[in-house]
This record gives sequence, structure tokens and C-alpha cells, in this order.
Amino acid sequence: MYFNSKGFAAAVLFVSMSTQAQQATESDVEMIAQPNKCVALTQGRRCYAQVSISWTSNSENDICLVDLDNQLELYCWRSKTQGRYLYEMASSTDINLALVRKIDAMLSSDNPQLATTTLKVSWLYEGSTRKRRWRLF
Repeated sequence: MYFNSKGFAAAVLFVSMSTQAQQATESDVEMIAQPNKCVALTQGRRCYAQVSISWTSNSENDICLVDLDNQLELYCWRSKTQGRYLYEMASSTDINLALVRKIDAMLSSDNPQLATTTLKVSWLYEGSTRKRRWRLF
């Protein structure tokens, strides 16, 4: 059996170039969430904030903003290169958001996430189970 090394190298180069091009088209979406951190007073309490989520793309897309934790579609844009959404955050845990292409099965394995962000929740004081008692001295 004979092996043509030039043909094999050309095939490998073509496959790697097509993979890079596919990755570039899927990752041309940038998402920014401001603020991306929310601070509650004590651990376990809900944190409330208005988060401005904006995104841009190099090409027109049908894109949806999705809450990954609850698998909820928050908002969709049709044939847009940019978008903005005001998210009312009320949570005691971190929230994971993603941008996906608008298709019938929103969170299927064949619909990759274009961009993701995590809204972090932190607190000033750790929760305590012991009672605090007043003392004069």
C-alpha cells in the first residue's frame, strides 16, 4: 500500500482551516453584563440589581438570551448585529446567562452557546445560626 504524504498534508491543512473558520463564525458574538456582581448584606439573602446586558456581532443573527440555570428564554432579537436587555436580578445564587441562535430546540446540543456570562452574588457578612444577645457590659 502506497501513501501519498502531500495529499495527506493538504487534507489535514484543509480540515484544520475549516475548523478555525467555523470557530470564528461561532465566536464572533461578544456579550457584556454591567454590573456583573451583586452584593447582599448577609449570606443566603437575595441580591437585587438591574443588569444591563449588551451584545454585538459581526453578522446579522437571530439570537436569544437564555437563563441557563432555569432554561428560560429571556428575550430574542431577529436579524440584528447588536442588542441590549435590562435584566432585573433577584437571586441568592449566581446566575448563568448565554446567547444562543434562535432555533426550535433552544438548548439542544446542536445549538452551541455563542457567548456566556455569570452574574456573581456575594455578601458582606456570613450568615450565623446563633442568636445575638444584647449586653450592657
